[in-house]
Amino acid sequence: MIQIYKGAKSEWDQFSTPYVMISYYGPDNPMYEPSKDYYEEGADLEPFTTGSYTWKGFTAKSLDTPIAMLWTGEYGEGQIQLMICLENGEKISLDDADVQAIIASINIPQ
Repeated sequence: MIQIYKGAKSEWDQFSTPYVMISYYGPDNPMYEPSKDYYEEGADLEPFTTGSYTWKGFTAKSLDTPIAMLWTGEYGEGQIQLMICLENGEKISLDDADVQAIIASINIPQ
């Protein structure tokens, strides 16, 4: 798992900056597809292609914090899940250039 914080200048900024958390699940450790039913105000996103992958997902609120959950890959293959905290002091969106650059840079070597 990797977390990337937007605008963080110190480790304490993780409590006040939005972030992208990237989790990889290998073929021997399959990912369970996230469900919007575990969150408030869940809304499906249309699948979209960025970088090497087509991403599925939804937006929701987790403890009143806006988030986006994205995932790609098939069961039994390498899978990737992104949890994007859209508001933590500052705000970001899925259209944010930095968020798009992170998503586009993700690549599982085959």
